[in-house]
Amino acid sequence: MINIMDYVVLASKFSKLIDKWNDKLDAFAAKYMDSPWAGCIVLAVLFLFAYWGIRALSSK
Repeated sequence: MINIMDYVVLASKFSKLIDKWNDKLDAFAAKYMDSPWAGCIVLAVLFLFAYWGIRALSSK
């Protein structure tokens, strides 16, 4: 039988983990993302990752 409280506790722990990662990402962005060049690099990495993912999925 499925215990709903187990899922509530798991969701709470996952939410706290996401909040912790969000705080770390905010601190990283405040420190390193003040330059427009940093944004261009991030955008290029996202495009490369998307290209790689689409190519990998379409080759199957």
